[in-house]
Formats: sequence, structure tokens, C-alpha cells
Amino acid sequence: MASTTGTARRFSWEWIGVVPFFLYALLFLIIPSSFLVIGSFQNAQGGFTLDNFVGLFDETVRNSYTLSLQISLFTALAGGVFGFLMAYAAIAGGLPRFVRSFLLTFSGVASNFSGVPLASAYISTLGRQGMATILIGRQIRGEVLQNPNLGYAVAVGMVVIMSVSIIIYSWLQRKTEGWLR
Repeated sequence: MASTTGTARRFSWEWIGVVPFFLYALLFLIIPSSFLVIGSFQNAQGGFTLDNFVGLFDETVRNSYTLSLQISLFTALAGGVFGFLMAYAAIAGGLPRFVRSFLLTFSGVASNFSGVPLASAYISTLGRQGMATILIGRQIRGEVLQNPNLGYAVAVGMVVIMSVSIIIYSWLQRKTEGWLR
């Protein structure tokens, strides 16, 4: 039986394939998220504070969140009803063949046009000099809220709301898999 105490371990290159993923995650997820979270707990002088999160309960910020959630709920419900009607039209029959083919193609393309592709389309549409882009940039820098760290706290609040939404969505998706069996 040979002893392994005197031999050195060989360097494995198998992990090299995940380096681009980890680099991408670090540059575009971990570092920006860290800046948001750290900045949301700092005051203008860089000291620790919870005042930014207290500022989230200001009437203007609270109304903004409420309006955003109402718009999201309305568009989700409207999209669900519209999607149901399109699915019903495709399944119930009675549509001319070219209309049914167009409807199915449109549904496949539209269902994949969300998330990053949709955000990319908005960025391309609004551009760097668009009014919404400038206002969002000013808000995060504190020129609208007069406090850049409150802008970070608002962004962290949006991340929390999105995280809760994703958790609920994942839970519902698992439930529907059980219903379909």
C-alpha cells in the first residue's frame, strides 16, 4: 500500500468553467447589492443610522410604494385575464387557421418577453437621456429626496418586496404542480 503523505495534490482545472458565472455574479449582483445595503444604513457623513428606513414610512414614499403595488396588481390581473381569453380562444376552436397560428406564435413570443429582455427594451426606449432615466438617477443620488442614502433604502425596500413576491410565486408554482397531477 503506497503512502500519500509525501505526494502533493494535483491542481484540478475542472472548476474553471464556473469562473465566468462567479465573476458575473460578483460584479453585477453581489457588489451592487452590497453597496445598496451598506449605503441604506449610512447617513450623509457615512455613519450608521436607521433614519433612512424610518424615512420609508414618509407619506410620499409610502404612497409611491402603494401606487407601484397597485399598478403591478392591476397589470398582473389584466394580463392574466387577457391571457385566459387568448387561451380560451385558441382551445375553444372556431378560429381561422392563420389566426390560430398567429395567436399561438404571439403567445410564445410574448411569454418570453419579460424580465431582462423587457428591461432591456425599456432601457433602449428611454435611453440615457430619457426623462424617467434622469429622474430615477436623481432619486438614487438624493437630488429628489435630498438624501442619497434614502434612495438606497428605497431600492432595498424594492428588493425586499420583489423577494417576497418571488417567494410567494415559487410557493404558488409548487402548489399548481400538485393541482395539475
